[in-house]
Amino acid sequence: MAKDNVETLCQKAQMAVAQGEYETARQIYLQALGLKSDSPDVHYGLATVCFLLNDLTSASFHFKEVTRLDPLRAGAHINLGAVYNRMDMLDEAIPVLRRGIQLDHGRAEGYYNLGVVYRRKGQPELAIQAYREAVRINPRMADAHYNLGNLYMEKEQYQLALVHYREAVEQRPNWEKAQHGLTQCEALVKRNQPAIHAPYAPAAAAAAAPREMHLDPERMIEPEKHGMLLNPLHKVTVD
Repeated sequence: MAKDNVETLCQKAQMAVAQGEYETARQIYLQALGLKSDSPDVHYGLATVCFLLNDLTSASFHFKEVTRLDPLRAGAHINLGAVYNRMDMLDEAIPVLRRGIQLDHGRAEGYYNLGVVYRRKGQPELAIQAYREAVRINPRMADAHYNLGNLYMEKEQYQLALVHYREAVEQRPNWEKAQHGLTQCEALVKRNQPAIHAPYAPAAAAAAAPREMHLDPERMIEPEKHGMLLNPLHKVTVD
């Protein structure tokens, strides 16, 4: 009987989430938790709505409970790492993200969040490796392409940056930041192309020399906005 009640409450909570009623969903999940405190599915759903309510401490607690009760659930490890990322607990995020990836190598969001961690820790090469793996698994992941574009721009590898900015814009045509990055990168590629059939003249060569480049310091990865890749809301208790 209790099992049926828990399932019914979870269904009601999921409906509340789908309607954007996150606080209502949290209260329903708490009722379900009172009936079955060791249910990883209830903890998973509760963690998700706590995140949506920006209660990151509670979200991390309940995702951690899922990893304790169901240690092979890859999504719980990855989402816990994403929440740690949001909480600036970068050193704590890395091992749980790696554990999630170890459990399921096909999780693009695990590599994506690992890229965010390394980027924020000032390890761009590791970030690039993680983002490249994310887009290998999911070539349509616009955020990962955009972040790769940013990283390659910082390394002045403009042709590579161009590839990823173009892909980000193709996947999300109305994304202004990706469009801006693409425009800036195209200008830099054009500026750095050697002149063709241009007669040599010292004065002309000096005038044509590329000017010093200054990247926009405001163009950066936004882990607060893009670091969270939780499961679809209508499947909050399904991994």
